[in-house]
Amino acid sequence: MIRLYVCFFTLLFMGKVFANNLILSLPDNLPDVVTKNIKAYLGELPDNKLSRISFAYSAKNNTVKAIQALGYYRAVVDVKVIKKDNEEDPWDLIIKVKLNEVSLVKSIKVEIVGDAQDDPMFKALTAKLPIKPKDSLHHGNYEQIKSDILSLGLQRGYFDGYLDTSEIAITPDYFANIRIKYVSGTRYTFGKISFINNTIDDDFITKLIPFKEGDSYQVSKLQKFQNNLENTQYFSNIVIVPNKTGEAALETKSVPIQVTLQKAKKHYFDIGFGYATDTDFRISGGWKTPLINKYGHRQETQIKYSKINPTGRFNYSIPMNGSLNDTLQLRLLLENDEYGDIESDYWSSKVSRIKSSETSNAEFYLRYLHEEWDIYSIEDIADYFIIGYSWSNTSREGSLIDPSDGFSQYYNIEGTHTDISSEASFLKFHSHWRYIKTLAPKHRLVSRVELGYTYLSTSNAEELSPSLRFFAGGDQSIRGFSYQSIGPTRIQTNDDGTQEELVVGGNRLVVASIEYQYYFTPKIRGALFADIGSSFDTGFQKSYSVGPGIHYISPIGAIKLDLGYSLSEDSPSWRIHLNLGAEL
Repeated sequence: MIRLYVCFFTLLFMGKVFANNLILSLPDNLPDVVTKNIKAYLGELPDNKLSRISFAYSAKNNTVKAIQALGYYRAVVDVKVIKKDNEEDPWDLIIKVKLNEVSLVKSIKVEIVGDAQDDPMFKALTAKLPIKPKDSLHHGNYEQIKSDILSLGLQRGYFDGYLDTSEIAITPDYFANIRIKYVSGTRYTFGKISFINNTIDDDFITKLIPFKEGDSYQVSKLQKFQNNLENTQYFSNIVIVPNKTGEAALETKSVPIQVTLQKAKKHYFDIGFGYATDTDFRISGGWKTPLINKYGHRQETQIKYSKINPTGRFNYSIPMNGSLNDTLQLRLLLENDEYGDIESDYWSSKVSRIKSSETSNAEFYLRYLHEEWDIYSIEDIADYFIIGYSWSNTSREGSLIDPSDGFSQYYNIEGTHTDISSEASFLKFHSHWRYIKTLAPKHRLVSRVELGYTYLSTSNAEELSPSLRFFAGGDQSIRGFSYQSIGPTRIQTNDDGTQEELVVGGNRLVVASIEYQYYFTPKIRGALFADIGSSFDTGFQKSYSVGPGIHYISPIGAIKLDLGYSLSEDSPSWRIHLNLGAEL
């Protein structure tokens, strides 16, 4: 027991590491990076007498290599082994190190020869090397340059490329001259593309290929092809194999591509549960047919039920010009919802042309809306033929569910006229923006703005259906207020003679929010927010709130628990908001 205590205090206070048969001592004043590198080069401590001898014999050579890898070519290393009379007692291996000055880089020359000489990606790589003259010599950065060159060569199709020269020359005054020469050879091209088990129309699937035979080879284009095939949801398994070493590839400098496909299931069914303070508990069920025919048609049917907002929707999509980025979509929507204090039932049919890219989505549409609602104890019915256009764009950095930086924007304009059998003539504009910025490690800022305006041919905003009006309040609007509880109000006289103030919505909307977030851990963050805004017809009567929040970053998005305090109320109060989802 006494011996164990001695070993413990030796390790704690004297920088020693020990095994059953060896105690390793390193200087306490070495930089941590040097100490870690020496231990890495020495390897695991010996566990038997034979390996102890080998370990002690090679200790000096390995220590010198570890130090020189960090640029200390002027260092002095001394190793001393103290053996014990009793063979069972551990030896003492004492390594003394005097680092002296680190060697500096005097020059670095990276030469690219062959087809890659004019490749813009290689020019970009050599323009931003992790080593420059007067830097401390670090072998890790030198090895990284070599690795990056070889890796880029394989990604860009230089399969015959090799490093002709890679050397570090140390001068008598301990400066380093680095020289690397990469010979790329000929750049390979994409060869013939063949499919196995393809059941899709050839013209359609060909348009998913982001390259053609004879184009310069790029791994990124193969990855894009893989993503395009996966995004169709037509296949349960996709294997893309480039034959880079085959006889045909070596002779013609072209790479045949073989694509093996496995057809996905005909139908998918799912059921889900959720909760938000705006809509309470909800249950949903879906039926999806990702491939109805060989031309890529698909359908998706979904039913969601909650006490506040039960909905049913049906989408049928038809790829246009054989492209998933250009589709004709037919939609049918049935919904019961509460807009402010108005309960509404409506159904809508919509025909739209949707064009999308990796970051943006544009939609031109024509929709028919039939809506029924009760207000002032009077039933009202309205029908509209609406023409509209919307455009959205999202850019982000970092994680998809928790981006470090990002910006999203959405714009929608739609309208109609009584001359085309619509209840009222209007032109409606709606937009929102969301911005995320990481100010420093652990510190993040999230802001959002939402604007809306409706031009009406009549001064009576209540002629417009509730689903076409603007409301504010709730998880995604002004926290501290219930869902769609902010907007113009009217007085209703009930059958018993009592009067009730109803929120009926407005033709204008302004909402803004700013939120500071601090990450306690990568998965848990705290938040402080301030929200302001209103829905109105004339005269901006702002509502505003502040509050804290705690968020957990789950695999499917942030679970956010926010506590909003409605400062603008005559009797301010707290309100809990619970929400789940990505912020962009």
